[in-house]
Amino acid sequence: MRLTIGLVLLFVLLGVAPAEAQLFRKIFSKSGGRDRNKEQKEEPVAAPIPTPVLEEPVPVPTPAPAVRDTLTPDKPVNRSPATATIKRETASGFRIQIYNGPNRTEAMRLKQEMESAYPNMNVHLVYRQPNFRVRIGDFRNHREAEVLLSEFRQLGFKTSFVVPDEIYIE
Repeated sequence: MRLTIGLVLLFVLLGVAPAEAQLFRKIFSKSGGRDRNKEQKEEPVAAPIPTPVLEEPVPVPTPAPAVRDTLTPDKPVNRSPATATIKRETASGFRIQIYNGPNRTEAMRLKQEMESAYPNMNVHLVYRQPNFRVRIGDFRNHREAEVLLSEFRQLGFKTSFVVPDEIYIE
């Protein structure tokens, strides 16, 4: 700063032309060539605002209506109306269990075999983790189940036994 003042005084004393003084100020001043007494304002140039491109809305597919059970309309059922089953009444009763194990293929084979051998009896495949169970019949009392149990034991189902279960009332 002292140097700048000193040089300006030198120019004034020597009688240097104002144009040369202006050049000196541009070179040595901190303002980068601007005059500190005059404020120069640079106005920012506004960028043009792009016009928004409106696209067609993508249609959202409507989900297929869920098939509902007519007996219990609050619960959706994931099956076609042709295969919908009618809810049947249940009661406490007994069934004969002839298989209990983890092999699903064996349980399915045994169920099909029993359905063909006893077409007038209900054969049930139950899965309770980790085992599959094949149960036959809907007996109202234990004595009815024991009559058929002796027949199954003669057929080779030595480990079969009567179990309490919810049965269907016909």
